[in-house]
Amino acid sequence: MIPGLEVDPDSLVRLANARMPFGRYQGELLLDVPLEYVLWFANRLPERMSSEGGDPSPGTARWLAVQFAAIHSFRFNGLEGLLRPLVEEGQEGDSAEGYPEGSFPGEEDDEIDWIMRIFE
Repeated sequence: MIPGLEVDPDSLVRLANARMPFGRYQGELLLDVPLEYVLWFANRLPERMSSEGGDPSPGTARWLAVQFAAIHSFRFNGLEGLLRPLVEEGQEGDSAEGYPEGSFPGEEDDEIDWIMRIFE
C-alpha cells in the first residue's frame, strides 16, 4: 500500500498529471522530465529552499522535490507503467526523453549499483 493513498485516492492521478511549473521543462509532465534535470534540480534544492522570493518559491521547491521523489521511486521500481494510464487524455508530454538508455535498473542491480552507474 502506498502511504497516504487510503486517505486521498486521487493522489496518484494528480501525481501522474503533475507538470513542471517553471524552467526548461515548463509545462511538461513530471513523468517526462529527464533524469539529468531531476538530479541537477536535487543538487540545487538546498539553495532553492532557503532563498527568499526566488523562482521557484521555497514551498514550490519542496512540492517539486516530493513529486520528483515519488516519480523516481515508481521509475526505479519499474512501476512507471502504473502512472501512465492515469495521465488525462490529451495531456501527454512529448519533448523530454525520460530516463536515458542504460540508466534504468536491471534485475541484477541493487539501488547503489544503479545510482553509481548514473554518475559514470
